[in-house]
Amino acid sequence: MKGLLLLLLSSFFMFVSVVSTHADELYYNLVQLDFSAGEKIENDLMRVVLVASSEGTSAKTVSEMVNKEMQWALDVLEKESKIKKETLGYRTNPQYKNRQIVGWYASQQLQLESEDIELLTTLVGTLQEKLKVQNMTFAVSDNK
Repeated sequence: MKGLLLLLLSSFFMFVSVVSTHADELYYNLVQLDFSAGEKIENDLMRVVLVASSEGTSAKTVSEMVNKEMQWALDVLEKESKIKKETLGYRTNPQYKNRQIVGWYASQQLQLESEDIELLTTLVGTLQEKLKVQNMTFAVSDNK
């Protein structure tokens, strides 16, 4: 009888020890947090990339034309402090026919950015007199 009682007690303690060890493995240093939040924010920043381009038989002539158009655009934008302006990639590329250079193509990009969307839209309309819109995007400003 003592043997049976001793066997039952030792089996019970081994079971409790195994369950306790398994429980420690599952939850030891385990923290789970879950949080989410959302807010609808409207785009308040407009970016526009315009391009001045020209092609012709002389590299000098097409470059001068692009430079003239870009300077005109910068002069139009000169007094606009709400518009961030940056000139981007300038390229001059030869045009080939039968492995011979037959002409030249030049272009330069102008990137404009503003939170005053109405003003920028008006200026882009003016600038399209000589430049072409290449890309227009809207985003959320860092201020929001």
